[in-house]
Amino acid sequence: MKKIVLLVVVLFVYVMNMYAQSEICVIFTSTQSEVKGVRHYISPKDSKRFCDRVHIFTLLDRTNKAQKYSYVFVYTPLRSEDLVFLRDTTFLKEVPLIDWDKVSSKQEAESLYESILSCDRIYFIDRTETVDGKLKVYPVKKWKPAMY
Repeated sequence: MKKIVLLVVVLFVYVMNMYAQSEICVIFTSTQSEVKGVRHYISPKDSKRFCDRVHIFTLLDRTNKAQKYSYVFVYTPLRSEDLVFLRDTTFLKEVPLIDWDKVSSKQEAESLYESILSCDRIYFIDRTETVDGKLKVYPVKKWKPAMY
């Protein structure tokens, strides 16, 4: 009987871990230069309605032709639960954090990109968009050409 109970408990823990939601937060200081860093582009900027604006985040480095990369993520506020939300800086202690400003090589970028994609929920935080000491947190998805 004890073996059966132990087996059920082990199976339950295994299944729960398999379906656990993982999350990661990428923090950066956005730049408008085309050389290196993270570009945060809002399209269309003239839209009056917030839900019509698409935020495109591009993680890029084009300083060296042999080492260049570009990864694109998108935030589209289609539903109310997808809206940007403000969080205290203590939020950064609760989730695994990647500081994209510290990425120095293409190999490191590729490794971090793979770890980002392995998570169920991805959040982007732009350091230039702090509001009253709170961080704007964008729930993003990997951009796919079929999305638009």
